[in-house]
Amino acid sequence: MNTKDENLIKVTTLISRLFDHIVIGVLPQDSPYKGFLSLHESFGLDEQGYWEWYAELFKTVLGIPGVKEKWSEDGIRKKIQELLAQLATAKIQSTPVAQFSIDFSVIAESWIAKINVEFGENVCYVPVLGLALAEPLSMDDVTFWPLEAKKQELKDRVRPELFDRLHPYTSCIASFAVRAEPQKSIEVLNDRVDTTLNFLRYISSLIWQDEPAIQMYVAGTDPTKIASSVVVEQNGSVSMFNNSSFNPLPFVLNPMNFQIAKSFGIEHLQVILSKTVRSPLEDSLLTAIRWFGDACKDPSPLYSFLKYYVSLEVLLKKKTEGAMHTVPVRVSTLLEQFDLAKRKRFNASAQTVIRERNSIFHSGKPEKETIDYLVWIARRLARNTIHELRYRILSEGFQTKDDVIGWVNAHKFVKNATR
Repeated sequence: MNTKDENLIKVTTLISRLFDHIVIGVLPQDSPYKGFLSLHESFGLDEQGYWEWYAELFKTVLGIPGVKEKWSEDGIRKKIQELLAQLATAKIQSTPVAQFSIDFSVIAESWIAKINVEFGENVCYVPVLGLALAEPLSMDDVTFWPLEAKKQELKDRVRPELFDRLHPYTSCIASFAVRAEPQKSIEVLNDRVDTTLNFLRYISSLIWQDEPAIQMYVAGTDPTKIASSVVVEQNGSVSMFNNSSFNPLPFVLNPMNFQIAKSFGIEHLQVILSKTVRSPLEDSLLTAIRWFGDACKDPSPLYSFLKYYVSLEVLLKKKTEGAMHTVPVRVSTLLEQFDLAKRKRFNASAQTVIRERNSIFHSGKPEKETIDYLVWIARRLARNTIHELRYRILSEGFQTKDDVIGWVNAHKFVKNATR
């Protein structure tokens, strides 16, 4: 018996159970599920019908291969609502004897067919805050558009509030094509755009290396991160301060900044993202950049620090290796080949990051250093290591972590020299 047949049998059984537990007419106030066939005809499910059979049908349908990729959870709930209305109608219109002859397998097959559909391609758009462009930019299968260009194209087809709060110097529009139910399309869109923004968060950190992380968000997910604080001094005078934990400036990818971004490898990243088959190290590089970009936007300094550290470990450590014995020497050797004094400083910084990471894991707080310092140093180590390895993938053809480890082992004992 194949999976398709197994799913049909299971769904058929669950539908018959739901039919048995449908209640017609006056329902208790605390009924777990209520529906209406008309203004005068209501139906519902009893406790077992809802908490056992409804829940099991919902889980089963989402477990059918391909369904999660095409349907949102709300979309599946609506399909179950339609099914329950169909079952309630059948229960009202048939006698108790006739109900025994209802072929639930036919109902199940027809219902599954309505879910197992091939959707056409939806082109989805969402505003992005904190990123402004002079020209369209494609990364992977997401395209970022200058705000005014898409505003003119879409203004007669969408409601004007799509562009509320947006300004061409601080915002843009992202698009992504999805073959899914409309609500699922938006969920996929938001996730893919935010993931892609991680690469631009990384690139912006290379362009403005000494500045706080520039914030870029899918509209609707952006925290203000600004608050006012008041100090009342002993003499009664009052001072007010605006607190901000982020760089308020947008990432403006104008021609000059794009040239700088090219020097930091944005075009190489575009090539890697477009590949259908990547090397293991290329996959690790993309994962590290996603962790790095997520750290840039995390409102918690503690979690931001941990994510910056994870981006280091993703690139430099195998699962079976200990961090303290591997990451510091690999970071320091990659970042400094000639000046051993500088290399020792990098090594010591990486050891501090790992020691404090361990302290946070076990006690919830750093042992010696402030969390702001740890964010600062982990961000720089991670950013520079990602950049160095991306360059060596391009220039020396690194394919795996073993290539990185072999290169480090060949260079870690180089005598002190001057470039």
